[in-house]
Amino acid sequence: MTDSRRITFVALAYAPSVGGSQLHVQRLAEGLALAGHDVEVLTTDAVGSIGARHPGRIEATDEVIAGVRVRRHRTPEPLRRVQRAFRGAWLRRPPWASGPRAHVVGPWLAGPLSPSLLASISVALRERDLVVACSAPFVTFVAPPRWPRRGAIVVGMPLLHLTRSEVALGVRRSLRRCDVLVASTEHERAVHRRYAGATTALHLIPPGADLDEAADCEPAEARARLGLPERPTVGYVGRLAAYKGIDTLLAAVAQLWETHPEVGVLVAGRPSGYDVAQAASDAGIDGERLVIRESFPDEDRGSLLAACDILAVPSHEESFGLGIAEGWAARRAVVASDIPAVRSLVRPGVDAQLVEPGDPLALASALAALIVDGGSRTRLADAGRRRVEDELRWSVAVDRWDALVRSSTGGRSREVVS
Repeated sequence: MTDSRRITFVALAYAPSVGGSQLHVQRLAEGLALAGHDVEVLTTDAVGSIGARHPGRIEATDEVIAGVRVRRHRTPEPLRRVQRAFRGAWLRRPPWASGPRAHVVGPWLAGPLSPSLLASISVALRERDLVVACSAPFVTFVAPPRWPRRGAIVVGMPLLHLTRSEVALGVRRSLRRCDVLVASTEHERAVHRRYAGATTALHLIPPGADLDEAADCEPAEARARLGLPERPTVGYVGRLAAYKGIDTLLAAVAQLWETHPEVGVLVAGRPSGYDVAQAASDAGIDGERLVIRESFPDEDRGSLLAACDILAVPSHEESFGLGIAEGWAARRAVVASDIPAVRSLVRPGVDAQLVEPGDPLALASALAALIVDGGSRTRLADAGRRRVEDELRWSVAVDRWDALVRSSTGGRSREVVS
């Protein structure tokens, strides 16, 4: 096509690394490649979180996946150790030295500190049409807008994990220097509007879910398929990390079992350094009513979601809440934390129930109410499924991105509602 573009995504990690941001970038990159664009991804070689002590490595450094060229860069181990040490010291500093922004980590403490990745970003800014900077507060978002460019349009997709709307100074500076900013929620776009340059184009393009990958079956059928015990099941399927609030879910289950001992609990996700078994032990949860699946084939994800009668998304922070959309695609009732990003996505009492983050009693109460009220479960599940069918499919997100990149000509423009 004559209006196709050369697009570079700068991402923290990429498939086969697993996570919400990885999936987000992968779906967009592959969709835009299918639409006729020349798409590459500059990323790290990490399998897990780049902040982990042992993130693992993906051996392939330059390969093509589903039409997308993926170029992975290593962070030298000495630099990674120094970065982790400084970041740990920052987070552990005493209260008298902390101030009101103690939890806000800047980009150079977040990493990744990869000289070869930074060099490739510089080349992309000279030679490509669009460079999409992803995942604040990391260097993958901060570096591209602040470096010299020759004609490349810098599109910021910061995927901000916001709790109190505090944004590190380095991230704010990069938000101001992007030509285009793409938000996942209205809440995130409000933050973009606060810090963006006067002529920066602001877009709202939510991610989505794959209806084709959702298992269209009853919970009992999915449990049988996976070899899970047959009982009413509350589940969490997503990244196994502390900020996801898994400890809150486990503490809620301890309360729930006092009145509903028949309920089983499923916790499934890819390991990222968070010890689910230890968290369960700390909460007094053990025995055969708790099933932990830390590794599973990608094709089992739909069945794991379908195996749950109720899905819990108890996160302390999110940029969007892909777990909610995936639960809706599976036609399951969702109980989620009442945090800003999630509040921008759901309609409380219509397609999901919201509870205070970090409140096990509130979560246990909401779960108990849905366990005994099959009608409410069905109503929430059906409403959520309609949201995905009407608004939150990946194909819709790719179409909006395709329109954005084809209309980008190098000049900045007014705010766009898309």
